[in-house]
Amino acid sequence: EDIDPGTHIHAMGGDCPGKTEFDADFIRRCKVVVEYSPQSLLEGEMQHCSPNNIYAELWELVCHRKPGRINDQEITLFDSVGFALEDFSILRVFYALASTYQLGTELTLIPELDDPKNLYGLIY
Repeated sequence: EDIDPGTHIHAMGGDCPGKTEFDADFIRRCKVVVEYSPQSLLEGEMQHCSPNNIYAELWELVCHRKPGRINDQEITLFDSVGFALEDFSILRVFYALASTYQLGTELTLIPELDDPKNLYGLIY
């Protein structure tokens, strides 16, 4: 209800059976593209929906077998369940855009350990 027409959602959090970000009623309102239907139906956002709710697999859009968005009112949802190459590629796009527009804060995600051989050093 709170999602405006024309919005695109890149869903990346539903990555195991039983875990989803959106309810099935909302997903049914979207034009859904998935990486690989059998995997998305098992562990992605689509696990509580019918296979008929899937509009296309990503390759079908890339190869121009099906069109993407066909009007400005469609709510599109890409259900990304874990193809690392796709995840890495979209992160590179986001990073490039953030760098271009000077957005965001750079974080250090790898901790500096006092003793690299003590893997539990940060716990204590």
